[in-house]
Amino acid sequence: MARRGGRLVRQAARWGLGAVGAGVAVVAGLDLAGAGTGEVNPLRRTISEHGLGTYGWIFGLGVALLAAGSAAIGVALARTRLAGAFGTLALMAWSAGLLVTAWFPKHDWSVGPSLSGSIHRVGSLVAFLSLPVAALVIARPWWNAVWRSPRWRPWWRWVCAPWRKGRSNANLTAPHVC
Repeated sequence: MARRGGRLVRQAARWGLGAVGAGVAVVAGLDLAGAGTGEVNPLRRTISEHGLGTYGWIFGLGVALLAAGSAAIGVALARTRLAGAFGTLALMAWSAGLLVTAWFPKHDWSVGPSLSGSIHRVGSLVAFLSLPVAALVIARPWWNAVWRSPRWRPWWRWVCAPWRKGRSNANLTAPHVC
């Protein structure tokens, strides 16, 4: 039974990666298609502007795919105990924030502020603050293993050498690695 459960967890992770890839491809496709028409300028506007255009439902679908895929990856990481409780919570907050962002369109400033736009703003704030936290918390065990690995130690010495030189000149205290 444990073997079958492991296979289901790996399958959920694969489906999650596929959904994340599809969501990113949909949003990137909208960006590329909008760049040619001048509808949304990706250098001057936020990506949520796609939700206000004629293909807003496609943007919502792409962001929802990204959120569902991230949640599936989070569940797979939690089931295999590769992500702790705080990392899983942060990844689920990212997914929930993305779903809120996809469901509620942003402010249409030609009309003025709206309740939907304010909810969209809070969802995006939750999403984009929790993703880096989730990435740092979930990656910490792997980072510590790589950082202290004897195989990587010579490489870290070369990477840290310029910092050490600057540190010795400035008389700063060193962290435990470099």
